[in-house]
Amino acid sequence: MKKTFDKNNIKIAAFDIDNTIFHEGRINEAVKESLIKLSNSGVTTVLATGRMHYGIPESILDLGIFRYAVLANGAFLFDFEKQTSLSKRPFERSAADKVLRIVDSLTDAYFAAFESESILTPKHLELLRRNIKLEVTKDGSPPVEIYSTYENTLAHIAQMCEPIYKIGCRFDSVEKCAEASLRIREECNFEVPSTDGKDLEINPLGIHKGSGTEILCDYLGRDISSVIAFGDSGNDVSLLELAGFAVVVDNGQDSAKKVADYIAPAVWEDGVAKAIETLFKT
Repeated sequence: MKKTFDKNNIKIAAFDIDNTIFHEGRINEAVKESLIKLSNSGVTTVLATGRMHYGIPESILDLGIFRYAVLANGAFLFDFEKQTSLSKRPFERSAADKVLRIVDSLTDAYFAAFESESILTPKHLELLRRNIKLEVTKDGSPPVEIYSTYENTLAHIAQMCEPIYKIGCRFDSVEKCAEASLRIREECNFEVPSTDGKDLEINPLGIHKGSGTEILCDYLGRDISSVIAFGDSGNDVSLLELAGFAVVVDNGQDSAKKVADYIAPAVWEDGVAKAIETLFKT
């Protein structure tokens, strides 16, 4: 049953980044203006993304309206103003090592996200950049790659002593991705959403954007029913289901659209801006 929008009930707006408010390396001006206007109206604007804090586009942080973020699909919560974490829910290292060995046997395109950096295989970086472009720079200079790659990625990850917050991988086909998802669920019983059907984002069971946003809501003294969530893909579903109201852009995955209360135009049509204007009458 679709939830009814009540402007007076909404205290927090949680935004996915990639292909929701950020596309082709930029956030459009209309979306920027709508987000700032919403924030100025008294709604607390937060990010809810699979990215880590070091991977948030500068053009989004420069808006000055996102103090808090639910990162790594809920495994890491961050306060940008204080530059400190609010919650950390990493893998148990033995569990992370197990799933990494499985992933390594299935594909040569994968990564592990640490608090300090994300380590990618060269193949994963290549495929990632086909799907998500680097941020367009303000001065037109070439964008700088923010992720590190290593030929023997598994060995390099094994040498790092930091906790792992998220593991991801990519495949050449939807079929191979689905097979890998089934195997990982059977052998490890983890959260394994997909953002585009050919990738997997792996977190420990119970750790997802929905549970991460609940923790942030507790910290802010709010209930998740007072959240309006904006997303587009499989890793947004948990939050879309728990939020007081769920908006999905029209370019989103069917799994996200099925739980949406409102379908906005596509990201390249400034869908989030138009949804905010329509719902909040801004």
